[in-house]
Amino acid sequence: MVPIKPKIQVSRVSIVLGNNFSIATISILQGIIIILLAPLIGVDLNLFYIPIALLFILMIGLTFTSVGIVLSTQMEDMGSFQGIQTFLTLPLFLLSSAFFPVTKLPYPIQIIAYFNPLFYGVDGLHGALIGVSALPMWFDLLAVTAFCAGLILLSAYLFNKREGI
Repeated sequence: MVPIKPKIQVSRVSIVLGNNFSIATISILQGIIIILLAPLIGVDLNLFYIPIALLFILMIGLTFTSVGIVLSTQMEDMGSFQGIQTFLTLPLFLLSSAFFPVTKLPYPIQIIAYFNPLFYGVDGLHGALIGVSALPMWFDLLAVTAFCAGLILLSAYLFNKREGI
C-alpha cells in the first residue's frame, strides 16, 4: 500500500507577504551597510535613532514591493510591467526629497509630493539619521505605515484575485 501524501496548500496572501518580507530584508541589510559606511565619509549620524531609521527602511521596502505586486498583477507581459515600473520610479524618487527639499518646489508640485509614500520614508530617514526633516518623525512614520498597510492589503487582494498564477 502506497502512503498518501497530504497536499500542502500555501495561501496567496502568504506568498505576497513572503515576497514582501524577503525584499524588505534585503533593503534592511543594504541600509545597515550604508549606516556602517556613513562615518567613513564624514557623515555624523544620530546613533540613538538608528533603529527608527531601520524601521523606515523596512516600511519603504514593504511599500514598494507591494507597489510592484499591484502593478505585476495588472500586467499581461513582463515588458509592460518593466515600462510602467520605470515610468513610476523616477517621478516618485524625484519627489521624495532625496535630492532636494520638496519645500523648494512650486506649490502645486509640493501637493503632489505629499501623495508620494517615498516622501514620508525619506523625510523620516532624514529626521532619524541627521536630525533634519520637514515633518515630525512620528507623522512620517504614521504616513509611511498607512501607505504600507494599504498597499500590502491591496497587493494581497489583487494577487489572490488574479487567475492563473
